[in-house]
Amino acid sequence: MFELRVSGYQSYAHLHVRKSALFIGGNVNNNFVNYFDTLDGFLTVNQVCEILGIHRDTLYRWVRDNEIPTIRVGTAAKPVLRFVPKDLATWVRDLPRYFHGPTLFITNWMESQVRDHGRPRILLDPLPKALEMTGYDWLQAAQHIKNEPSLSSFTIPLFEDFSEALKELSLEEQHQLLSDIKSGKYDQAQ
Repeated sequence: MFELRVSGYQSYAHLHVRKSALFIGGNVNNNFVNYFDTLDGFLTVNQVCEILGIHRDTLYRWVRDNEIPTIRVGTAAKPVLRFVPKDLATWVRDLPRYFHGPTLFITNWMESQVRDHGRPRILLDPLPKALEMTGYDWLQAAQHIKNEPSLSSFTIPLFEDFSEALKELSLEEQHQLLSDIKSGKYDQAQ
């Protein structure tokens, strides 16, 4: 289960908290949204938390505040929450907040890697694929911007390009990259 606690963020969905221009334009991660359309049946609380990358407390707060479509099955004394995937897909598309799936966490991680080391210590699949999708030598550009403070104005476009490239990865690739980051595979020095 992906239980994200990124400093300063409650969840992927709470991008309005971030006052950065990184995600201006609100492009929804279509692979992330379309994933709901491929699912059948009902989703459990744990499944929705894993897909959205949010904590259970966040999901329960949204349910309590009627912010997310849900159905209750079972008895009135002991209802069980379930979620219809198609309703969630519509909800994500229509939401005033912007969903980016795992890309927000991965982009923030990449920012810290560039800031601290100039680049990630190692490159495991599918990260090289995402970097290639930017259409230029992204790592060289990041290193150049890090080493030349006068180029700091190019930081935001650099990470916008990275974020857009991540959205081109399949949801499975995005989650694999997220899992590898969270497991510490990228922290191993080569």
